[in-house]
Amino acid sequence: PEVLEKGGFDVIVGNPPYVRQENLDATDQGTYAHAFSSVFAGTADLYAFFFQRSHQLLNSGGQLGFITSTGFTKRDWGGNLSKFLSTQFEIRHAIDFGELKVFEATVEPYIVVAAKRTPASGHALEGHFIFCEVVNRIPHRRSKFGSLAEVRQVLEEQMGDILAKDCVRLPQQR
Repeated sequence: PEVLEKGGFDVIVGNPPYVRQENLDATDQGTYAHAFSSVFAGTADLYAFFFQRSHQLLNSGGQLGFITSTGFTKRDWGGNLSKFLSTQFEIRHAIDFGELKVFEATVEPYIVVAAKRTPASGHALEGHFIFCEVVNRIPHRRSKFGSLAEVRQVLEEQMGDILAKDCVRLPQQR
């Protein structure tokens, strides 16, 4: 409560759950629909609600860093979340790992780094689509995309260089 009285958190970092909201009972779904109406869709992953809740808890200019899945960028249910992010946050980085196996999970990882502020007209975020760059840097890979260990080694050793070289300035539309 004290931190909220002072305006909210400076930073929130998280890895929200990749759980389908349809798995919740009807009462819980109704509660989420009411509490998180800006991002709610009839079908979605619960992590969509974490974005709106984080916005509520951050102070003005506070920083958000989430690793989620690419689901909201590829499916109809992600429209509300995409609109919310583009109007309520100034997105600094969006990192799409594509089909890279970064974790044991079956999802395609996606990292969002943003500040709680209305994006300025003409703001451009740094988009990183690093799938090909990482795969091409795996020497003598044993499979099409490389093993989890091979991918992790490249990311640990070369991530800074990859992000510097594989950066596309994308206009953030509001």
